[in-house]
Amino acid sequence: MNHPRIIVADDSPLVRTMLQELLNRDYAIVARVADGQAAVEAAQRPSPELVLLDISMPILSGFEAARQIKRLCPSMLLLFVSEHRERAYADGAFEAGGAGFVLKSKIVSELVPAIREVLAGRDYGRPPAQGQT
Repeated sequence: MNHPRIIVADDSPLVRTMLQELLNRDYAIVARVADGQAAVEAAQRPSPELVLLDISMPILSGFEAARQIKRLCPSMLLLFVSEHRERAYADGAFEAGGAGFVLKSKIVSELVPAIREVLAGRDYGRPPAQGQT
């Protein structure tokens, strides 16, 4: 069975390990990186379909890494996983080219459904437009 290939980019070794353990059964983790620059480099290798990006990472933020990845690999799918609850971070994730946004506090319940949605070409976690509910 061919599993979708994913890069995990988070500066926390604990989070990287947790994500790999959570996803290992249904997805192939092809790289685990600790900073935004390494995420950009890993995304250029042939094979990943999706990059899970933290927002707050060293060298390049997740937002800057996402912009570079989308410039270099326009079809690459990006899903942000963040501890930042403020709407501005979710908005920033989609503005940077992300197709999904999941809070780290909801990883266990939402990450796999979010990945499925993003791989199917649908957004996940996009805040409603300002003024809408």
